Amino acid sequence: MNRYEPWVYGLLLAVSLGLAWAAWKDDAPSASTSVVIFEAPSGGVKEVIYEVGPEKAHMVVTGGEDEHRTTWISWTQPAPVPPKPVEPPRPPEPPRPAVDADAGPDALAADAPSVDSDATTPDDASDASDASDAAVAVADLPDAATPPPSEPASAPTPIEPADEVVGPPVTREFPGNAVASGLLGSFDTLRALRQFDNVDDARLEAMGLKTPQGHLRVVADGKELELELGNTAYGAVHQYARPKGGGPVYLLSRDLIGPLKNASARLMERRLIAFEPEDIAGIELVNGASSVKLLHRDARKKATAHWTRATDEERSDSLDGFVDKLLQLGVTHYPVPGEEPDAVSLEPVLKASVVGKDGPLVTFGLARGQKAGAPAWFGRSTATKAWVELSEGPAADVADNVGSVMP
Repeated sequence: MNRYEPWVYGLLLAVSLGLAWAAWKDDAPSASTSVVIFEAPSGGVKEVIYEVGPEKAHMVVTGGEDEHRTTWISWTQPAPVPPKPVEPPRPPEPPRPAVDADAGPDALAADAPSVDSDATTPDDASDASDASDAAVAVADLPDAATPPPSEPASAPTPIEPADEVVGPPVTREFPGNAVASGLLGSFDTLRALRQFDNVDDARLEAMGLKTPQGHLRVVADGKELELELGNTAYGAVHQYARPKGGGPVYLLSRDLIGPLKNASARLMERRLIAFEPEDIAGIELVNGASSVKLLHRDARKKATAHWTRATDEERSDSLDGFVDKLLQLGVTHYPVPGEEPDAVSLEPVLKASVVGKDGPLVTFGLARGQKAGAPAWFGRSTATKAWVELSEGPAADVADNVGSVMP
């Protein structure tokens, strides 16, 4: 190797790294270059619609103000199609009978048809001689001519899973969680990490904006913005966007786009009672013909907060434990059309009305039912609007102990 070659390679590597860094730096966001691209009037954003291909997230404000706004989300995506069952392997064919080469010509001759010695002719004698020679030849066959014994059938070779097959899009609806409420605030004053002016066609093509992948629409009272979505920036996870019809290119933060891309995982409310314990002043429970009112004493003081019946002020650890389980009721599945449980077949367990210091918060019911032939738990609240499937543990604990809470 020439003694100058390592220096040449080192110089070329340094130049390549420098160019790559410059390209990354050109697209990297900077706090000093962020720009406001949309500002909602008083009242804030009312709708956010994200759509890429068959996937669509539609977030609508349903009530509240500022950071306490509640949302309802429709999430559309192609439904996976279950794979076809794999046919079991065919059983092996039975082995063919083997030839015993060690049996000798006498054994082989024993199986041959008998010949009447009194009717022997010269031709018959010749045939008998040929048969004897053939028997000797068979006896002299090597052991390799004997077929090996059949082996037991082995387990079938595992089949590599095929690519996921998807069906037509289905829409799942659910209330938004605290992340969804916070995301609305980011759209009230929508900021881009960076703005690019006078972008030529070649650069637009590289950014994925010559043929946009999708759209992002932000709607407020009397004002809206629609952006076309392109690729993610080189070496980053932020996404290029441009106003529909043309204009400067913006780099949008992944914190804006990411939750909308994964709305069912990031924005779905998983609590049946979506309130913090300190915000709850009381709960009224109804179980059959019995009812009881529970009060949250010292609700704002975590160290001394406790639950009692409205008729007394005596603290009860068992009552605190029951309410803790009640607040842990969690949603595991929001049904799509066709998956809803048969309300007639559900067995009611309890009804509850939850109130805060300023009035009602939520009303819900708990019921026992069946899913695919197995026991299951369901809940419906003024927030979920329909019966949803609940986690088994807390729901079973509430059902087992609600009788002890009643007077």
